[in-house]
Amino acid sequence: MKNRPMTRPLLVKHCYECHSGTKTMGGLSLDTQAGRQTGGDTGPAMVPGNLSESLLIEAVNYGSLEMPPPEKAEKLSADEIAILTKWVAMGAQDPRVAAAKIGGMTVEEAKSWWAFQPLPIADAAPSPERIDGFIQCELEASSIKPSPAADKRTLIRRATFDLTGLPPTPAEVDAFIAGTSPDAFANIVERLLASPQYGVQWGRHWLDVVRYADKAGENTDRPLPHAWRYGTGCSTPSIATCVVTTSFAGNSRVTLYAAIVIKHNAVRVSSPPVTLPLRGALGMTSTRTSTSCTRM
Repeated sequence: MKNRPMTRPLLVKHCYECHSGTKTMGGLSLDTQAGRQTGGDTGPAMVPGNLSESLLIEAVNYGSLEMPPPEKAEKLSADEIAILTKWVAMGAQDPRVAAAKIGGMTVEEAKSWWAFQPLPIADAAPSPERIDGFIQCELEASSIKPSPAADKRTLIRRATFDLTGLPPTPAEVDAFIAGTSPDAFANIVERLLASPQYGVQWGRHWLDVVRYADKAGENTDRPLPHAWRYGTGCSTPSIATCVVTTSFAGNSRVTLYAAIVIKHNAVRVSSPPVTLPLRGALGMTSTRTSTSCTRM
């Protein structure tokens, strides 16, 4: 395995042009272990541990076969042939054909991992939410009693802090406590989800995802004088709402475009599409000439 790091670059340099991917001259593919052992029209290119049966070794030595063909390239050097020969003699090991792994475990190990197990059948819980039934099962299995239901004041504070990062107003608390509608809490959740502040709260989480910082954070830790525009933009209600309602891929494209803007300190408004609110945050407002470069 010590010479494995040298083996693949050697194959890439001399063989992959004609024997990899969709290019398999003579039916031979050398970019996978299976392809090498299956071989092409003349048989298996390689028998791990058996040099005399490995046509690849015979070909690079210009025996009955010649590889690479003399009309296309020069014969491999003695050192390169020695690398291939030693690799095949040692079993032609390829770490890519080890047991497939998912998150550091084999597929078989993953099959028994707790997160991939089917959910148990949950009994009805004293709650309208089905997920509470699963929690109830675990509590009963551990002989744990659930905490008592939160009072209305606590409930609205929890929901408001969680979804907006801010406390509810006294008027909102009083109205919820005085209300008698069975849908009162559901209505509060819907109102919070529709509020601009919900976008601000999750816009801040998005800044964590894209690893936002005002400085480069590397050895020089140099300042990024225009990065604040993007950070401020994601914390502005109208823009933050766009962040929440846009797909991960869409937000990623906007983020990459903003990085280009920050790097070059100038943008052409007619360049790749960016949401109008983000244009404003980047200094790309429609009050400027749309075909000109806007300085940030």
